[in-house]
This record gives sequence, structure tokens and C-alpha cells, in this order.
Amino acid sequence: MIFSEKYHSRIEDFGRGGLMTPEAVLRVFENTGSHHSDSVGDSLISGSAAGIAWIVAEWNVKIHRAPKYGEELIQSTCAVGLKPAIQNSRKMAIKTASGEVCAEGSAKLVRLDVAAGKPVKSTEELIARYAPEPENENEQKLPHLVVPKEFDCEQEVLLRRGDIDYNGHVHNANYLTLAIEALPEALYREKKIVSYRISYRLPIKESDKVTVRIAVGENSVTECFFGSDGTLKTIVFFEFDRTFLPEEK
Repeated sequence: MIFSEKYHSRIEDFGRGGLMTPEAVLRVFENTGSHHSDSVGDSLISGSAAGIAWIVAEWNVKIHRAPKYGEELIQSTCAVGLKPAIQNSRKMAIKTASGEVCAEGSAKLVRLDVAAGKPVKSTEELIARYAPEPENENEQKLPHLVVPKEFDCEQEVLLRRGDIDYNGHVHNANYLTLAIEALPEALYREKKIVSYRISYRLPIKESDKVTVRIAVGENSVTECFFGSDGTLKTIVFFEFDRTFLPEEK
């Protein structure tokens, strides 16, 4: 079952040139998934009360064309191949009213027993409520994100109070904001992000001291977030358009 709803423009979702930002695309996907779960009786609140939560393990997002402010947009999502397994998948899209796909993405999620700190399998009854779409067997599998052998630079990460969610961890969408803030200035100003992937390894907590190490490729950047003890927390991978953005006047 594909769940869809009209997107309501928010001024904070748009940046330079009146275009939707990469961070906003991720927030739209996240909220669409949450609304879908609400519609089948699997809301964040009910899950929290039962001690169960959906945890995002990985995001994969492609931006074909950043939507413009004021465009009529439809946001949609569906569970894919949902089964009694530890890890499950969800797909998302942002389309125009005429059906043009502006952005699409997928997420790998784990259903977690919060008290035990252990993953749990989805029940057959829950799966039936989501009515998952079948998996595309011909879809290309992406390689796992890995830590580069060498880095070009590193910097400390300043965590803000607003980065922390109700679990006391950095909210999953805020990792992308932190990663964009760490991009080299010239790259951020001159090229546009056309895709990004986020692989969450361990949560960043409010009290953590975090360093991000950055490896710059020809049209890509890999950022690895490490705790003060050297533990890998998250990997964020960006791909950029090969052409340069026009100079702002």
C-alpha cells in the first residue's frame, strides 16, 4: 500500500534560490513515514508507550530536481518487502502534481525494544496493517559505506540543544545538518548535492565529544563522525553535480 498526502510548504524548508534544501527533503521523508505509521495505528506515541521504537539504520536519498517554493507537491511512502525480520525497508518520494519525481529515497529500519536495547521482529499482524509493496528483485544493491583509508581534514562537532531528540540522542535528520555544516566552503558554495547516504552505527548522545573526519573526492565527500574514544558513530556520503552553480548576484 502506497501512502500519499499533499505537502504543505514551510518557508524553513527552502534555501538559496527558493529551492528545497537537502535537509528538508529528509525531514519530509521522515514525516511522511511517521504519518503513514500513524495511519495504521503504529504511531511514535503508542510505540513509545509499549517500549518499542523504529530506529533508522540507513538513508539513501537522490535529488533529481530540488522543488521550488510554492510548487504543488505530493509526498508518498510505502513499506517494502516487510516481513518478520530484524531489518525492514521503506521507500519515499516527493512528486509534483503532474507526477514528476523530484526526490526519492529509501530507509532501512530496525524495530527496537528500547528497555532491552535489542531488535525485535515485526509481527504478522503489524505487517498486514502496512500492506507492504513487493521488493524489486532487479534493483541494484548499494555497497556498504566504509571508512576511507585517508582523510583530508577534521574538525570538532558542536552539538546544539536542538539537535537532541526525545531519546537523548542526536535526531537522525540532524546528522545530515551537521554533515552539511562540515562541508568545505568552496564545495558547498559551488556545487549542488544530488544524493546522499547516511549509515548510523552508534548514537551520538548529548554529552558526547565528537570529531568529524572528511575525505574529499572529485565529486563526492565522505564524512565519518567519531566519539572521543575513537568509536565510529556515523558515516555520511555526498555526491555532487559535476557542473558548477552560477554565481550568486
